[in-house]
Amino acid sequence: MNGPIYNFFYTRTVGELMFILWIVMALAEIFLSLLKLVINIISNAFILKKAGEQPWKAIVPYYGFYTVCDISCNKPTTIVMTVIKVAGYFLGFIPFLQMLPYANKRVQALAVAKSYGKDTVFLIISCIFPTITKAIVAFSSKSTYTGEKLVLLPEN
Repeated sequence: MNGPIYNFFYTRTVGELMFILWIVMALAEIFLSLLKLVINIISNAFILKKAGEQPWKAIVPYYGFYTVCDISCNKPTTIVMTVIKVAGYFLGFIPFLQMLPYANKRVQALAVAKSYGKDTVFLIISCIFPTITKAIVAFSSKSTYTGEKLVLLPEN
């Protein structure tokens, strides 16, 4: 019972093992966050391409969000959602405002699903799993852009 794994785990203190576990968890979170970011950018590029926009707009951080909102929401809703996204990151130290960018992402996923003609169940699921549903809309050959826009704020 004197192998390298045995020696590694049984010669460490609990504090050292907890630190190693913390490092592994932090690296896993970083990897999964980067994976989610790449999936979002690629999905947004395909969503924009299906709507007739240039796919490179998805790469530019706030402009990509604005463009995806522009194809799926009316103009006042697009402006308010973009302002909320920008302000939410700068004012994130205020407890309630920390949730705004996350809620904003879910509303955008709902708007994208609606503008691509998805049913009510898919709209509800898009609020819970926005990254997955946007990828489904982006890569599905059955999804076509209908031009239907989400109206949270009226034009007048």
